[in-house]
Amino acid sequence: MENSQLDNNPTNIESFSSSVITTSSASTIKEESKVDHNPRDYVAFGNDNLFPQGLAILNRRAVTHRSILENKTTYSLGRGFITEGNAELESFIKKVNNNRESLRKVLKKIFKDWYSFGNAYLEVVIAGNSVQFYHHDATKVRIHKNRTHVIIHPDWRQYEGKKKYAKVLPLYPEFEEIDGYKRAIFHFKQYEPEFCDYGIPSWVAALDAAGIAYKTNRWNLSRLENGFSVSGVLEVVGDIGVDKADKLKKDLKARHQGEENAGDILLITKQFGEAGAGTSFTPLIQTSDGEWINLHEQSESELVVAHNWFRSLSGISDSTGFDTKRIRNEYQVAKNTVIGENQDAILSEIKYLIEEHSNIDSNALEFRNESPVSLIDLIDVNSIVTVDEARENSLGLAKYHDAKRVLN
Repeated sequence: MENSQLDNNPTNIESFSSSVITTSSASTIKEESKVDHNPRDYVAFGNDNLFPQGLAILNRRAVTHRSILENKTTYSLGRGFITEGNAELESFIKKVNNNRESLRKVLKKIFKDWYSFGNAYLEVVIAGNSVQFYHHDATKVRIHKNRTHVIIHPDWRQYEGKKKYAKVLPLYPEFEEIDGYKRAIFHFKQYEPEFCDYGIPSWVAALDAAGIAYKTNRWNLSRLENGFSVSGVLEVVGDIGVDKADKLKKDLKARHQGEENAGDILLITKQFGEAGAGTSFTPLIQTSDGEWINLHEQSESELVVAHNWFRSLSGISDSTGFDTKRIRNEYQVAKNTVIGENQDAILSEIKYLIEEHSNIDSNALEFRNESPVSLIDLIDVNSIVTVDEARENSLGLAKYHDAKRVLN
């Protein structure tokens, strides 16, 4: 995955080939003939057009990164919706498409793609006076080179040889009648300077950190699988021949070598009679365990920062454990910043689509946000007193003040 070269830079001639405007004089502006410089029928996303696929793999491998994505999605969905008793709106929310999905189920996929890839795609289907919403996997969608359509394909690694499986839909607000219904794709994308056709996830600066977190886990797993075998130099006496030496090397690597060359064996053959001849193994002792642990912890911290998120809301335990007060306080901050901002970005467009293409009033539609820690969890049960105890304490305090006045 080449994350440093994304083929969406507006300085690329492909981005502007469809509308090049030049100034021929101070008072005359003309539009040049449109020349198609793009041999492909899509706008590539990444150097090899597989940037979303690379992100998807990373999302499945890096533990902390995945936990943050899942928690951001869960918190952004809230505990349901506020409709203020609008029966028609409540009925629509329960089933927004023929797949019998609720709005919550569709938005869960939208939020997951939004946070994971910086892009989310919603198919809007108009049938008479009603509207339906269908989610499309962001890894399977690319922008058509005409910038007015999208191409949906099940496997972009084999797109050129299997174009017959591609589906083309117009980009909203343009609709086309397909299978008896008007259809369009609404593209949610996170803004990033220099990127026009696709959005970029906000955590993109932590791509390396997520990779490090995954690699350090794999390195430890390899050590465990190899019984914490160390690397070393194996000296074998005797003329075993080139073929046998190669086979021995392959066998040793298959049995002992793991991630990052853990348990790597360097094989050296010696002839009989050479000085110091004798089969021996010299281990190469590594004392860098502490550095790997620190590297892993640093990658976790950088992931939390890049996601603009909070450790207590990511399932990461600190030295103080899981502090309920901290969780509630950080949730309030997240709700007023990250959660609220992204909820508004998605829900405002959903409400617009409902209002624009149906007879349903969606003004009351809002997320119902609740803290993961209730107020009762923050109360010290030892500090709770009964009514009689409170009365007794107040009477005792009054007697104390009466005695103090007599003494004075």
